[in-house]
Amino acid sequence: RGLDYLHKKQIVHCDLKPSNIYISLPDASVRPKMKLANFGLYRVCKNKLPLPLWKLAGSKGWLAPEVFLSKVKHFTYPMDIFSFGCTIGFALSGGTHPFGDDKDARILRIKKLKPMIMTVEKLKSSGVNEAIASAVFHLVDSMVNCNPNLRPTTADLLKHGILSKKVVPLEQQKIFSPIIIGINI
Repeated sequence: RGLDYLHKKQIVHCDLKPSNIYISLPDASVRPKMKLANFGLYRVCKNKLPLPLWKLAGSKGWLAPEVFLSKVKHFTYPMDIFSFGCTIGFALSGGTHPFGDDKDARILRIKKLKPMIMTVEKLKSSGVNEAIASAVFHLVDSMVNCNPNLRPTTADLLKHGILSKKVVPLEQQKIFSPIIIGINI
């Protein structure tokens, strides 16, 4: 909901990654509370116009592929969606980046528009049940689509079962890996 709020206020975060999302788990009966942090690189879209891409902003291993392309001239909301998709994949896979753990190889994979290495099988092996693993994979896959026009909006994401407002006890969800609780912030 935080990213949706930012986008409705015409703000692009520009640096979404696990260390910029703070997570609080008061107890297992309620959904974790998540807060976006580190707004040092954010950009405001005046009158909903794209922003000049006058400098590369963000953490390279989490940036959308279009940021690396010289023909891109603006920051856009889909860039945040890509980074958020990588972050969700990282958190729910037990701490493995969807495009790989080696930073240089990951950046090259993203720049060259290669598919992510995250699979349903890898999610299942990190403790996520099969139905949820499939839903998470397809959600993240849509968020990191190499075509920014095909990525879901924040409004679309809020309708997705994995990210909906419905509160389900953590022990029934079976989607949160230990990395969610011990995220490096």
